[in-house]
Amino acid sequence: ALQFARLRNVTKIVIGKSEPVRGWFRRTPTVTDRLIHESGDIDVYVIRGAGEPHPETALKLRGERVPLSAWVGTAAVLLACTAVSLLWWELGWTEANLVMTYLVGVIVVGARYGRWPSVAASILSVLMFDILFTEPYYTVIVEDSQYAVTFLVMLSVGLVTSTLMTRIRRQAVLAQASEQRTTSLYELSRKLAALADTRQIAAFTERIIAEVFDAEAIVLLPHDGSFQPVVDHRAAFAADASEIAVAQWVYDRGQPAGRGTDTLPAARALYLPLTTADGTRGVLAVRHEDADRFLIPQTRRLLETYASLIAAALERAELIEESRAAEVRAETERLRSTLLASVSHDIRTPLAVIAGASSSLLEERDKPVEPSLRRELLATIFDEADRLTHLVENLLRLTQLSAGKFQLQKEWHPVEDVIGSALNRLKRSLQDRPINVSLPEELLMGQFDATLIERVLVNLFENALRYTPHGTPLAITARPWHRGIVLEVADRGPGLVPDEIDEIFETFQRGRSAPADSRGAGLGLAICRAIVEAHGGQITAANREGGGAVFTLELPADGPPPVVTLPHDPEGAAT
Repeated sequence: ALQFARLRNVTKIVIGKSEPVRGWFRRTPTVTDRLIHESGDIDVYVIRGAGEPHPETALKLRGERVPLSAWVGTAAVLLACTAVSLLWWELGWTEANLVMTYLVGVIVVGARYGRWPSVAASILSVLMFDILFTEPYYTVIVEDSQYAVTFLVMLSVGLVTSTLMTRIRRQAVLAQASEQRTTSLYELSRKLAALADTRQIAAFTERIIAEVFDAEAIVLLPHDGSFQPVVDHRAAFAADASEIAVAQWVYDRGQPAGRGTDTLPAARALYLPLTTADGTRGVLAVRHEDADRFLIPQTRRLLETYASLIAAALERAELIEESRAAEVRAETERLRSTLLASVSHDIRTPLAVIAGASSSLLEERDKPVEPSLRRELLATIFDEADRLTHLVENLLRLTQLSAGKFQLQKEWHPVEDVIGSALNRLKRSLQDRPINVSLPEELLMGQFDATLIERVLVNLFENALRYTPHGTPLAITARPWHRGIVLEVADRGPGLVPDEIDEIFETFQRGRSAPADSRGAGLGLAICRAIVEAHGGQITAANREGGGAVFTLELPADGPPPVVTLPHDPEGAAT
């Protein structure tokens, strides 16, 4: 680098501070040190790295604060090594074996309890070897000066071994922490990918942060010029005006602020922006009882990574919502166009018939109309007006059901009453049709909205009248079901085209087997499905054996029907 700088006539070099590397006995020169030493007439400016953590905020590993149990364990290991060494001594083994026994104990202490217990074990093992196994015994005095070298080597090997074991243990703890962070990020991203609702994302986020960081978290999103929690909270700081102001500052500038930062540190929580490529989506507020919790760089980086994943999930949820809204708008426009095209024809035809019949009656002054013809014209006007009324009712009912504005009045009703009411409404149209009604012998009760289920049966009967030849029979069957009741409406017409069975209940969908002169907007079966599904049931269509179609309604109930008890008559009982 210096050679390149001199070739380019560079006079100033700006470099970030290098992390010091310590050797065994002295500090190893860093790149910054060598650059300053060899720079010559080039000015070198050393700046603090942006990501350099404060020494006090370094990762605190378990074991730096040695618990009492570690010292007790160290003493137990040394006593065990001493007992084994005494056994070897009695058996006449050499002193080298005793030294190795104590070194094994130092290794065990370093691997199990960390640096300071292993250092203490190294020193104590030398003292115990001196007191118990060198003359004069049970004193620290050494008569043979050669033992000084043994003690020095034993202590040095013990200290070096303890240092190496401490580093290995530290690396193991770091690897475990890194694995935990990776696992938590994987679980977070995997579960967020399965959520598409903003409220669900916020609730899951707050729960997972509480589990991983042992902290209280709140997702704040802009709403009507302010910030509100997506999920209702009991946290006091969620409704604090000063805390909301901090969230607003973070949202406007896209920078962290609050507790544990240099910006607005008096806040009660740490606020992180939920930022994506398209801007800031919201703010993540995290509060912990320990003010220094989020000063640890690893914890802070993990939390910021969480915020990035949460922001991406919120952006995806917003895009999904916008896509659904666009689909709804497109579907609404399609339905509107189809409705206008279909209904205009179905309205124009009966209006033209009514206008023609009424004009003939109005011209009766100039040309008298025979009574039979007059009656026929009046019947035509009535039928077409009734057809218009039925069409408008279907449109109104479908609109109410689609908008969710219709309230079901589910009560217990005798099924035969609803069937009879539907047949009575169509008695003029059913005059030339044999009707076969099959009901169980006992009274069959169903829990439903009688008005709506009657509309379903009327639509099914009219559909059968429209698609079957005159004089063919119709059948309606009612039977109990383990969850409620089942109704079936069957005919002996041409049946259904197999390809259209799945589409026959769609709005404005008409069967391809419809006669050329039949009229209809394709609303009847769509209304039937909407009503039945509003009851929690389902309606299906199939071809009938022997020809014809059958429509099956399954209407569930919330429980068994009520038991009707007749009032007791004491006088009647006495007689």
